[in-house]
Amino acid sequence: MSASVLSTFMRFTMQQTGAERALACDTQLTLIDSANLTLSGALPEELATPLRQAMESGEIGVGNNAVIDSTQAPTTNTNFNNLRGFVIIPIQGIGAVYVDRPVRKGVVSREKVIKLAKLASSLNLTPDLSEIDLIQQFEML
Repeated sequence: MSASVLSTFMRFTMQQTGAERALACDTQLTLIDSANLTLSGALPEELATPLRQAMESGEIGVGNNAVIDSTQAPTTNTNFNNLRGFVIIPIQGIGAVYVDRPVRKGVVSREKVIKLAKLASSLNLTPDLSEIDLIQQFEML
């Protein structure tokens, strides 16, 4: 059941944010679903770490793929065309959804992220929601 919830919420979040890529994982960081990402086996650490942090804290994760550590700069230089903003929305007891899109296409509004997080907090209470149900609940927030 939770795999279905994660997949449905991931696709809904992609639509709402205009994200190009997404993934959904359970609380053990097992990949449940993905869109436009080529992943096999364990999640790479650059995805696993912020997903784990968001699930442990219960807080929304927001960031980008640029590396701050200057010692990594020669191998991780990210030019503006490759800069991506991401949002991670944890779903208590179920997992988390990660979405990203190029920064040049704009960032997702704070209001939209907060609404998505509020919607996610209700998913463990009503896990059998369809995408239409999600839309209706989202519009009521």
